[in-house]
Amino acid sequence: MTRDGDSGSTARGVGDPGAGGGSVGERVRASIPLHLSQRRLAPEIGMTHDALSRALNGQRHFSVLEIARLADYLGLDTHWLITGEQDPYRVRLAARHTWGKSSADQEEQDAAIIARVVETYRAAYAAEGVGSTSMRLPADPSELRAMLPSADVRGLSEQVEGALGIDIVRDPGLSTDYSFRIGEHAVILLKSTIYWFRANWSIAHELGHLALGHHVRDRTTAAEEAPADAFAREFLLPEVKVRAVDWRTVDLGELARWVWDAGVSTAALSHRLRHLNLATSKQVQEALKETTPKLMRAHVEQLRNNRVHGDPIWERENATTGRQFPEHLVAALTERVEVGEADPYLLAWVREVPVDDLSWPEPDVDAPLADQETRRGEEDDSHWFDLLEER
Repeated sequence: MTRDGDSGSTARGVGDPGAGGGSVGERVRASIPLHLSQRRLAPEIGMTHDALSRALNGQRHFSVLEIARLADYLGLDTHWLITGEQDPYRVRLAARHTWGKSSADQEEQDAAIIARVVETYRAAYAAEGVGSTSMRLPADPSELRAMLPSADVRGLSEQVEGALGIDIVRDPGLSTDYSFRIGEHAVILLKSTIYWFRANWSIAHELGHLALGHHVRDRTTAAEEAPADAFAREFLLPEVKVRAVDWRTVDLGELARWVWDAGVSTAALSHRLRHLNLATSKQVQEALKETTPKLMRAHVEQLRNNRVHGDPIWERENATTGRQFPEHLVAALTERVEVGEADPYLLAWVREVPVDDLSWPEPDVDAPLADQETRRGEEDDSHWFDLLEER
């Protein structure tokens, strides 16, 4: 990092003492790690030790360049350093979760989709800013699970959105899954897939990042992936629930139903059983080597729950495909497009329709027929054609 000299105490600086519930210097001082001395920090941000000390004590202002360097070096939000308040549009992104190696082109495409999602939120909520809609999450997976209205993972996305205020967004063009905050609004961005069990795991994993406070910085680290996975395991496969089953005696139909109700993959359950060192029958071991869809299809009647019509597997697959945004965001964006304050192409992208299909409601072309009941006395159909021509 370039080390410019002291900008001088007379330089025009950033922020006034007392702004945002405290001075810039106080916020910087509170953010310096205990192991980092002011003397070591000063040259890293292009300041002398004396200049840094005086700025921290309110005897001089930080320059714009110094604030930018401090934010970069300490991993802080520039807006917060200056104002004492979080930037309502700040984006804090979790580390990408690799399901397989992707090319530089794919990573670039992911970045473009994330940018488009962020743009959509900003356009929808430009008037009030993207405020805090998600609640503080407990770090205990069992406590978080208890906050959901149902123990059943069917409709997990809807439960997370409704009970926790966390948005679930899906896009088929992604290579992997992400979570981030726009301001204080939490968003889980998923790759659309027919594999509902992978989507459930991703939701649980991202909930782990959010609950464990991994989004306080602008990007999570690789070291935070293992704790998020551990959170997901306990959230979807609680130890007490897994231990309650005698895996030496369950038949394959019961196994399929258990995996279905848990909303996980055969591989996830197999790994959990090994991790907990639970004894299993040879039949269960072999069945868990099969792919999840294959096990489900072999025992689909067990999944119907006495239903006569419909394919439960197809319904669950269909629920996790395509581009999906929360209803509240689509409604807000639609309203702003209608009054000419947002780009209709964004709304078309969100709805996956051509922008020309977004023309707003016109008079019903069948309206002339609506008063048919009041015109029963007409003698022949020719009068109806006359009415239509008049209209």
